[in-house]
Amino acid sequence: MRLEVVSRYPVGARRQAPLLFVPGAFSGAWIWDEHFLPFFARHGYAAHAVSLRGHGGSGGQATLATLDDYAEDVAMAVRHIGEPPVLIGHSLGGLVVQRYVRNHPVAGVALLASGPPHGMLQSSIVMAMRHPWLTQQLMLLQWFGRGAVLPSLIRRAVFSDSLPSADAERYLARFGDESIVVPLEILMLALGHWDGAGDTPVLVMGAADDVFIPTWEVVTTARVYGVEPVILPDLAHAMMLDTGWERAAEALLGWLDSAVAPVEIPQVA
Repeated sequence: MRLEVVSRYPVGARRQAPLLFVPGAFSGAWIWDEHFLPFFARHGYAAHAVSLRGHGGSGGQATLATLDDYAEDVAMAVRHIGEPPVLIGHSLGGLVVQRYVRNHPVAGVALLASGPPHGMLQSSIVMAMRHPWLTQQLMLLQWFGRGAVLPSLIRRAVFSDSLPSADAERYLARFGDESIVVPLEILMLALGHWDGAGDTPVLVMGAADDVFIPTWEVVTTARVYGVEPVILPDLAHAMMLDTGWERAAEALLGWLDSAVAPVEIPQVA
């Protein structure tokens, strides 16, 4: 299966650990390449992003993919990189990362607006009660595609109001189909014990204006991994594309530089 991995490399010395970004539902590697991959390459990191099967430029079909299928896609991307990376997962991608690390070594884990290890049932119920129209639109999007939903509602769920309309429309136009299996899997997810959790640096970061992964769910996930949560104000779910994405990137960079032993490797002539 052809797997799309988008890579941006630093000029000159690079940091020791490469980065591998895993996107959330309906999106691909492009969601990271808009801002994050160039940003981290400028700061000395070899930055890669993978499109899970059936997304972006990757082959395969997303429709019946499972969480284990997506974890295998991450394994393929890691083999392409050639060494254990710091894995950064967003939303569904955060759940894929949490599934992957239970069987593979990594240099670090960053969970950005990620689903929690105990599954999405509770937060889905809360969202259905607080945002019934949005819940309806997401169900229509899942089963019938973009033509069945109101872009204005999806936009308000994913981005802050401050994001220019032209940018929001351009991003939403790139979202594709998603598995019909994975949303059912993650409702009652139980990822189990992770042997490496105590030895591996972990970042859990959320957005204060996120309607999908509310602050209390970010706090719960951070408690599972024994770390303090980072909550970014005035950002919505798609923090890597939103107005103020720099604050999310800088928070991640600060954690990388402090927690993941930023040894520099001289450039080979």
